[in-house]
Amino acid sequence: MKKWIAPATIPGKVSAIAILLFFPLFILSRTIRIVPREIPSNSSFFNEPITATLLILAWAAGTAAMVSGVWAVVKKRERAVPVFMAVFVGLFIFLFGAGEVISPH
Repeated sequence: MKKWIAPATIPGKVSAIAILLFFPLFILSRTIRIVPREIPSNSSFFNEPITATLLILAWAAGTAAMVSGVWAVVKKRERAVPVFMAVFVGLFIFLFGAGEVISPH
């Protein structure tokens, strides 16, 4: 039963750690953004470099969790639940980030 709870392979552990790293980075980027200040209406994503950097790092952590999780499941036969959850959440993070880049607003 324990083999389903904790990842046993290195890519599985990397996947679980990367998805856990995503959440504080994302929350921190949103917290910094909440601080009231005057933002011009024609501002872009990169006008706030700290928020942009944190969001890019969060997206990279989510994508890394998905990639290493898929590698752990396919190549290393990892079957731990946190790895499957990291792949699922990482897929949504990747698709959302790719959609933001591809889709014109």
